Amino acid sequence: MEHSFFQQDHFQVIWKADAKYILCEKLDMIPDLEPELMEGTTVAYRCPASKESALQWIQLYQEAANITLTTNRSTDPCAAYELRVTCNKKPHNHAVDNAAALRHRRVSELTKARLMELFQHHHSPSTALETLKLQLQEEHGSAYPSVAADRAIVPDRMAVYYLYYKHCRERYPASTQEETMDLIRHMKDVRTAVSVEDGETVIAAVTPLMERVHTLPDAGEVVFVDASGGMDRHGQRVFLLMCWSPAGGLPLGVIVSTSETEAVVDKAFRLLVGILPDGAFGGRGRRGPLCFMTDDCQAERNALSAVWPEARLLLCTFHVLQAVWRWLHNGKHGIDKQHRQAIMALAKQLVYANNEAEIATTMELVATEWGERYPLLDQYLQGFAARRQEWALCLRTDVPTRGHNTNNIVESAFRVLKDSVLYRTRAFNLLQLFDSVTVQLSKHYARRACDVTEFTYQVKSLTSVGITYLVDLNVGACTCRMNRRTGGCKHLRAVRQQTGAVPEATATKETRRALMDIAMGTSQQLPGNWFDPLVAEPSTSSPPGPTPASAPGVAQPQPSPSPEEYDDDAMDFEDPAAAAAAVSGAEQRRSDDRTRQTVAFIQEWAAFMCEAVVQDDTWERAAAAFQQRWGQLPTAGRQSALHQFGGAQGCRRNATQIPVQPTSTARRTSTNVRGRARWPAGRPCRSARTGEHGYVAASARRSAAPHSLATCVDQNRPLGR
Repeated sequence: MEHSFFQQDHFQVIWKADAKYILCEKLDMIPDLEPELMEGTTVAYRCPASKESALQWIQLYQEAANITLTTNRSTDPCAAYELRVTCNKKPHNHAVDNAAALRHRRVSELTKARLMELFQHHHSPSTALETLKLQLQEEHGSAYPSVAADRAIVPDRMAVYYLYYKHCRERYPASTQEETMDLIRHMKDVRTAVSVEDGETVIAAVTPLMERVHTLPDAGEVVFVDASGGMDRHGQRVFLLMCWSPAGGLPLGVIVSTSETEAVVDKAFRLLVGILPDGAFGGRGRRGPLCFMTDDCQAERNALSAVWPEARLLLCTFHVLQAVWRWLHNGKHGIDKQHRQAIMALAKQLVYANNEAEIATTMELVATEWGERYPLLDQYLQGFAARRQEWALCLRTDVPTRGHNTNNIVESAFRVLKDSVLYRTRAFNLLQLFDSVTVQLSKHYARRACDVTEFTYQVKSLTSVGITYLVDLNVGACTCRMNRRTGGCKHLRAVRQQTGAVPEATATKETRRALMDIAMGTSQQLPGNWFDPLVAEPSTSSPPGPTPASAPGVAQPQPSPSPEEYDDDAMDFEDPAAAAAAVSGAEQRRSDDRTRQTVAFIQEWAAFMCEAVVQDDTWERAAAAFQQRWGQLPTAGRQSALHQFGGAQGCRRNATQIPVQPTSTARRTSTNVRGRARWPAGRPCRSARTGEHGYVAASARRSAAPHSLATCVDQNRPLGR
């Protein structure tokens, strides 16, 4: 049977004493094999019979056909060939032209190559097989069923897994721990430090991209640290050190260990210190950054304090409040369900207090209202308040957190690692995991740094010399305090005003060059004008504001608003109410303009209605109906009616359903459909399952608890694990 995927190797035909011999260099199929065997031809293979492939081939054909396999040496031309196949000239005892026969074909070399390519793109055996089927379905269309029956083209799952493990063993050839550690130590272009003591393995690594990230000033301010697992088959733990940058979070170092005990984590951080570049952490070196942001893992925090004693340890506010909510839902503490939300609100007041006086006042309120009823709560919050330097936002004003009070940067980094690098597929062994968290992760952030500068502007402060704010029109965000608190600010409005919300310019030339240096380390090879804007900035001085774009098809910048509108004093208020009150100027003027336009429209409409009612009876009847319904609606209903005016004319409420007679609903029952009533098709819903129609009773199984802290607090439910 001929097929486009048949592998036809080179062979040689020899005649001797009126006998035909076909000599093959490789154990494989040849054209017209079966007719040749039936005519008495001897097919000889140079492949040794002792090889696993030859034995499988022999077993397959002995079970599937009436053939004789010989390996005796002789003076025949095939004497040097280990495996010879002859036929007893009897027809096959099985079908040879149906799907059952095709399932015995061996996987073709082309299919193996396609699967290997998918494995190199981080596919698991299951996803690789599904992807191959999808590709073949697109290639062959309606002929796919006949193609899918051929094992040479669509292999079975066992063959795919065999190829997968073969690929992993060839690419990550570490069979023993010593071989693995030796390969990791000599990994190209990656600084590594390895320790194997007392059954614990610790590996610290710094890639070239991480070395360049250490040159950023942000690397010396706040470093985010966290650990995660479940990324390989052996339960290794992965630690990431991240810092903020104009490109978002960037990695500073990575650690792989077998556990998270304090001794192991301490050893890991000390190994990392030994391989960090000179001038690490923004030039602070071995002193470390100004502060670390972590969750409340005591072993991790103790190790950080021991290795970098000058750094301040801060707690992630999300993990702090999460711990409080879980403590309140612990049945051992005896907190009544109806009181948990009120106590949680007080805990949030402690975290977000404006000063220490508010913290003291809130603690007194807790002691007064709940201390006597819940003595364990009072004891817990006293210990909680003793660590206020770690979680209170009002006590972080001397630390350049830049608005980052949670560990979200490193949490999102782990999601990137698992989704975009590992593709939710566990690593084959430690060597593959280490390659993923170093080389592959660095490649991802290099691409991120190259792409992130689009649609970014820098806005200079008018009141504070040397202060600039970063505005990103992609997400509508600004780095000023007002934007972080209210979700909008005057800097964002200024950029939108001057660019017409069609941005073409990016961050400054220096920022783009710095990001390219971090990403690739090759910006010096680019032309000198590579980072210049599309249109050169005018030589005349312009008032402070965003750096706009000027190009055909792009809205030209409008005159900058008055300095009063962009006064940055509002950014310096600690009180959100005072900051919001300070932003008035142009926004208030725009509101007054809208009001005047609305009042003018209402006056014009009233004059039209008065004239129409007097001159036309149909308008009079319509106005009377409007007056009656208006009187029946409450205030909220009147506002809703104005919003929806003219939006749904001529539409029925259930326009997608087939209408029924009004009396049909009276004839409906929960177990029987009678008369002319319309009844939904399909199986009855779970709530309608009764014994009459034979379905099982509705399950009383509880749904899984959500992982959103805000949702759990709002619904008064415990957090999911």
